[in-house]
Amino acid sequence: MTQVLTTEVVKAFKEVRNHAVQCFQNRVSEKNLNLVLLQLVQACRYEEYVPSRGGIQTGLREFIIDRCVKSKICYNQCFWFIKLESENELNDAECQKYFADFLTELMDTVEEKAPEIAADCQSAVFLRTRLIELSNYLKAHKSKVDEKTRVLREEVAKEEGQFNML
Repeated sequence: MTQVLTTEVVKAFKEVRNHAVQCFQNRVSEKNLNLVLLQLVQACRYEEYVPSRGGIQTGLREFIIDRCVKSKICYNQCFWFIKLESENELNDAECQKYFADFLTELMDTVEEKAPEIAADCQSAVFLRTRLIELSNYLKAHKSKVDEKTRVLREEVAKEEGQFNML
């Protein structure tokens, strides 16, 4: 009896989730979506973990990926939210893997369907990585501010236009 009841409750939760995703698909604007995107990404961890055809497909996950293909802002935010969840040491290994797989699926899908959106985010990733490297490099230099400024300018000049987005 308990197993039957548990199965019915799980089925009911799935139906409620599916209905919620359908409501989002039909009614939420990009502006309003951006207000709750972090919470939606975090809610994905509670979706049923069922591998299928090279990825894990859930209604919420598919909805998020679909919106990312259509919006540079949504993709950029989602990319960083999912990346943070995949590297969050407070998440257990299975959860980190779930988000790492989610990130890979998101990146692959956006690269395939909207390469210009993917390229924009890749530029931001490059910029972040390079700024962290430069920051660490400057921390290692035990010199005065004027010398650090000179070194920073030299390093940025070597990048041949990679920092044009600034």
